[in-house]
Amino acid sequence: MRILEVTTILYMFARPPSPTIAYFKSKIKPLAYEKYRLDTMIAPNRYSRVDQMPERPFDDLIALASQIPTLPQQQPDINDGSLRLDRWFSNAQHRDKPNLEEIHICILASSYSAESGAEVDTSQVEEFIVAASRGQTRVNQLCKSHGLGLRVLELAPTLPHVVGQNWTEADCMAAVAFGMEATAAGGDALCLGSFSANDQLSSKTFGEEVKRLRSSDADAAPTDYLNILRTFGGRDTAAALGALLAARSRQLPVLIEGWAALNAYSVFREIAPDHVDHVLLASVQNVGQLDWANELSLKPLVGVNVDAGPGCGLALAVSLVIASCA
Repeated sequence: MRILEVTTILYMFARPPSPTIAYFKSKIKPLAYEKYRLDTMIAPNRYSRVDQMPERPFDDLIALASQIPTLPQQQPDINDGSLRLDRWFSNAQHRDKPNLEEIHICILASSYSAESGAEVDTSQVEEFIVAASRGQTRVNQLCKSHGLGLRVLELAPTLPHVVGQNWTEADCMAAVAFGMEATAAGGDALCLGSFSANDQLSSKTFGEEVKRLRSSDADAAPTDYLNILRTFGGRDTAAALGALLAARSRQLPVLIEGWAALNAYSVFREIAPDHVDHVLLASVQNVGQLDWANELSLKPLVGVNVDAGPGCGLALAVSLVIASCA
């Protein structure tokens, strides 16, 4: 495995307010997605410019997600106690044998606020970004030990996302599209986590809204779940959804940890229920996440809570995967 340096990618923006498609077009130059689309393999030449995003991008996203090919075989049930990780990974990669030579950890860095203009302490997130770029965090050391790549996608943590604000579909989709950058480095597998100041403002409420909709409306449309993302989520959750979608289209298995990825998964499985079997839960950081994972029928690979810092649970889970697939 080769060790890759930390890449910090700035999301937005020169000035408030919320991100816009125009800003996304002018400032963001994705390495793999020069326009809003899942991938050239499923949406060739769909848009020539970001500002050509359709009037209802959520509907278009659902249509695109439905075009992703299914896996060659049905994935084994992780909850039956006999999961063969080598078979699971090879199937997710559309290969006869798993290839784990190049694995990347991607951390989504963001922040939340309860109201516009409220003061939010984002210093821990900012310090993590700087320390990660210098190789000084715990996850840096774990990546070095296991030969993993590490990237940080910086989603304007110093400009907190206001939960419950009137986030338009287009603005939400800008964050989803940016999250697809998590797969730009390619490789054989993606590990997805997050570090967001004040994420408790969104984390539990998001899950409660998803559970409420599932229990009260059996005929809820996929767009209803995307509207939960738009209303109760933030940039990190939207970006995580984009990463999960893009990874599936690129035949990349994904390990996840943290609230953003868990909440994104809860939406993903509602809008594309036949395309979530490339995702495994690496670890949980607290009892709340474990309870939510159980609701989502996800079982963490690491059997103890890992609260050692962003990405650490992912790195530990990768070591188990590598040992199981050797």
